[in-house]
Amino acid sequence: MIVTENRKDFPVSIIKPFDVEIINADDFIYSLLSADKTKVLKAFDTLVKALKNPPLSKDQVSETLSKIGLLKNYAGDFGINSSFGLIAELNCLD
Repeated sequence: MIVTENRKDFPVSIIKPFDVEIINADDFIYSLLSADKTKVLKAFDTLVKALKNPPLSKDQVSETLSKIGLLKNYAGDFGINSSFGLIAELNCLD
């Protein structure tokens, strides 16, 4: 599986022999959240805590993801209707 928004560089004729699936970031995150929302949120929390140069808060990372449109299609399916919804979910993990 290749997660990318750049499908034009992965034409079906080229990747088909390799049995590789091309998936966009929204669909990938959706599949992870569908499998185990709690694990995904914990992994996100771990990722944010590991950011050191520069250190970023959950708010900052969530806002960046929101600005680039991550989960724009599916966030409501998981009760995450905005970056602030994601922050609320993450704060429950503390």
